[in-house]
Amino acid sequence: MFIYLLLLVVGWFNIYSASYDYSPGSFLDFEAHRTAAMQLIWIGVSMVIALCITLIDSHYYNQLAYFIYGFIILVLIVTIFIAPDTKGSHSWLYIGPVAIQPAEFGKFATSLAVAKMISDENFKLESLRDYMRIGLLILLPIAIIVLQQETGSALVYFSFILVLYRRGLPGIIPALGAAAIFIARYAFYRRDAVTAQ
Repeated sequence: MFIYLLLLVVGWFNIYSASYDYSPGSFLDFEAHRTAAMQLIWIGVSMVIALCITLIDSHYYNQLAYFIYGFIILVLIVTIFIAPDTKGSHSWLYIGPVAIQPAEFGKFATSLAVAKMISDENFKLESLRDYMRIGLLILLPIAIIVLQQETGSALVYFSFILVLYRRGLPGIIPALGAAAIFIARYAFYRRDAVTAQ
């Protein structure tokens, strides 16, 4: 927890320094440092939410893992069609003044589903069936997020594959997956460039 909080503080100072206004003013003048102020508010909100999440019995997460995953996959698909273009990406939903990126919620939904699947005592990475099951679970949100043209978020999902090394996953598979994402993103850029001409 200490390391996490330390990274949180360092990260916030990085955001503050990146948006720092050198005109005369106080260090705590958040009106002049709106980006850092909003980030600080979200850090506080997330701390409260994290506390509430830890108070919930973990058995509920186990029982609802696939339901939460399915719901988030549905939201990710809908996002492709209803999200406005934000710097070439269709990955942000706007609810009044609040902007939400469903791909971020997809990370914890995917981690819950992956944890539930690999905790099954019958799960072993020795059969094609188990490879396909876990592969679909991880690659489905990646494919949808690539369609949203948000490759950066999609690449983060490959970290879920790291937990499979304890189950005997060969190292070449994540490398091939990352290469496929880069190729897909390049194809999208080429298509957009041709369309723009």
